[in-house]
Amino acid sequence: MILYEIIININKNQEEKNMKLAKKLVAHLLMIAMLLSLGAGVQFRDTTVKAAGDYRSLAQNLPLNGTWTADQWITDNNDEQWYKFTVADGGKFTLKIMAYMKYVYVDLFTEDLSTEIINVDYHAYGSETAPSTETYTKVLSAGTYYLKISRDTYNGKYKLCADYESYGLTNQGADSYDSPQILPMNQTVTGAMTETDKEDWYRLNVSSSGNYVIDISAYMRYMDLYLYNQDLSKEIGSISYFGGTETAPARVKKNYTLSAGTYYIKITRDDRGKYLLSWSALTQENCSHDYDSTYVYATYLSQGYRLHTCKNCGHQYKDEFSSKKVLNQVSYPYASAGKRKMTVSFWSVSDADGYQIRYSTNKKFKKAVKLVKTKSTRKTIKKLKRRKKYYVQIRAYKKVQGKTVYGKWSAKKSAKIK
Repeated sequence: MILYEIIININKNQEEKNMKLAKKLVAHLLMIAMLLSLGAGVQFRDTTVKAAGDYRSLAQNLPLNGTWTADQWITDNNDEQWYKFTVADGGKFTLKIMAYMKYVYVDLFTEDLSTEIINVDYHAYGSETAPSTETYTKVLSAGTYYLKISRDTYNGKYKLCADYESYGLTNQGADSYDSPQILPMNQTVTGAMTETDKEDWYRLNVSSSGNYVIDISAYMRYMDLYLYNQDLSKEIGSISYFGGTETAPARVKKNYTLSAGTYYIKITRDDRGKYLLSWSALTQENCSHDYDSTYVYATYLSQGYRLHTCKNCGHQYKDEFSSKKVLNQVSYPYASAGKRKMTVSFWSVSDADGYQIRYSTNKKFKKAVKLVKTKSTRKTIKKLKRRKKYYVQIRAYKKVQGKTVYGKWSAKKSAKIK
């Protein structure tokens, strides 16, 4: 009897447990049904391939010749198309898509799909009679790329136009400190910051201590250059933000004093585009000049000017010229006649070493002109012809570095000799 009651109780407990489990299962099923009903009509975009390797077999070759493809159709049975192209060198990729429908997805991937370079949802609002055209431009590294065109809910047609401009890069595999490109002195390398190449490294072998210049032209707005010692323990210098464009590159030259040894240049980006890089020994032609200036005052023999001298290479140039110094014109000349003589007087001229007097019976001093010099401001000229009228002028002079500098002739005066 006791055994029977025990069995009955065990059965009741098991039934209660089963009932609880059943209730929990029903609750979970109801929750799932509710979530599915809330999500009805909502579509989630899938940018991955349907099966590993499918995109390779589905991909059509995309010509890079700047011409439009034939019409392509997206339908319920063909809701995505894949294209591939290969570029042998870094450069600028341009893609145009003309859509005769709404909501086209555009995705551009690297070969292994690890990096998505273009990801565009709802490309424009085209229609069968009024297509919408958009253009996408990216700077790519050498390699193979896959383009995926897919849809949201609308069917329709589209066509593509792709073009590629090679930059003619000469840097190969210069992507890390451990595998830099050796950059010889006086050689220019063409590099690029692309969607997948975010930094480049170069090694400089400096054979002798001296002054050197790093010369870089950036065809992009934002780029950074860093110069390090051999083990990267010291940043020697940097150049940031260039402000260049694709058609108007910004050129920067910077001077460094380097000891013999090994150095590294790292280039990083906030933008994409091409650059040109070189380094060379400092000369007046390639120096990024840093000038000191001083003013050289005018003398009686030479002009005054401002002299600019480069602290790095010694290059000089002049500007702000001023006229040579001149002696003032003699003022207040006076001539008085005596018996066969004439006394000439005048005011002194500052800074003059002496005075020159010319006199003649010819009013225009064309003939019979005689010259005398004096240190004084008063001079008597003798042995003149009686009853002749003499004309006289005076000018100051100064001796400078073995040369004689003269002022202007004074006003003309005359006296009739007694």
